[in-house]
Amino acid sequence: MALLRSEAVTARNAQFVALYEEVHLQAWRLALYLCGRREDAEDLLAETVANAIRGFHTLRDPLRFKPWFLRMMRNLHIDHLRRRKRQLDVADFGSDQLAWERLERYPLIDNPQRQLEARQVFRALDCLPEGLRLPLALSA
Repeated sequence: MALLRSEAVTARNAQFVALYEEVHLQAWRLALYLCGRREDAEDLLAETVANAIRGFHTLRDPLRFKPWFLRMMRNLHIDHLRRRKRQLDVADFGSDQLAWERLERYPLIDNPQRQLEARQVFRALDCLPEGLRLPLALSA
């Protein structure tokens, strides 16, 4: 009986790894887009993977793994933003700066020209309605 349970757990773990390998690159891009900083993106991705492993047994359809996983990541990010929002004093920000700049969410790029281009892209993204930002980030 224990051997059957162990084999089932091993099979489930292998299934998770296979599904995660398919979505890993896009998940990393989304984490980097959402967080802006590599360190924060790594933390978000690690936390999402840990939650996904714990909750994998609740996923009914393995074909829905990708949207399930990415939604979990987005929800975790929103939770982090809510916690951070409680900690920040937003009264000092002023209305002339965009959210990307206020929260220091630009990725660090060594090349000054590419850094300028990245800032322009993120500013343009920040001006879009929320419903358009996420699909664009997911398609990158």
